[in-house]
Amino acid sequence: MMKIPVATLLCVCLLSWSVARAEEALRIRIVLLPGGTVSISTDGGERYTVIGRIIALPSRLATGKLPPASAALQPDGTWLLQHNGRDAVRLVPADRKDPSALVTDLPKGSLLFSLPLQGCTVRLTIQEGRVAYSLPPGYRYRVGDVWVLQIATDDETRRAEIAQFIAQRLDAEAQQAVQRSVARAQREKLPVVDGILNLEVTAKYAERVRFVFFAVDGTLIGTSNVLPTVFRWNSTQVPDGEYVIEARAVDAEERELALVRKRVLVQNHRE
Repeated sequence: MMKIPVATLLCVCLLSWSVARAEEALRIRIVLLPGGTVSISTDGGERYTVIGRIIALPSRLATGKLPPASAALQPDGTWLLQHNGRDAVRLVPADRKDPSALVTDLPKGSLLFSLPLQGCTVRLTIQEGRVAYSLPPGYRYRVGDVWVLQIATDDETRRAEIAQFIAQRLDAEAQQAVQRSVARAQREKLPVVDGILNLEVTAKYAERVRFVFFAVDGTLIGTSNVLPTVFRWNSTQVPDGEYVIEARAVDAEERELALVRKRVLVQNHRE
């Protein structure tokens, strides 16, 4: 796991945002997994609302010309995410077939692909836990990472326009996201979870395991330093739909020893 000295990180972040004198308008969070969430936050990342999911990963990378660790909504209504000086991936709606894209289940006219971002800057960061960190130089795309697009502007009128645009559409798109997610999970016959799910983890070489991390949709929900271990996840606290459950074991040097991911269908409210 990557480590960044706190003092260095603080200096970089303060410099990046204070020079531009821009204030954050919203965040877009993308979990780079099949079934990973696409969500939006208007309160600096305290709460996110899921508006869609990733249904396909890129089979190759694009070559972009944006500054490293930045992103932009393109004239064709798709996103270009420039994670280093050369490589980029696209983020596209469900009707686009693009081998260099993270394909979402969102329709072309959705909130994500029609945001009024003229005059805004977009910074691409990586999230660990609840904090978004600057991408390190030369960072490479990696399945399972969580990317955050931090969108900022120094135009107060534009921030208000963005906030109003999101407020008018967010609830409806969140409901549509649940409906799509449930329908897709049912078609694919994912395991159904209702109520408490016990996540049991064992390891062949338990003596080498220092920590086990549990995550749901890329968000850390628990840790353990004992094996075998069982973590209880209460699915009644989340909306119905598909979820990606992950257990990851690391050694004392934080090297990954084992990783298991499973997609499940939470269906607590059946008719």
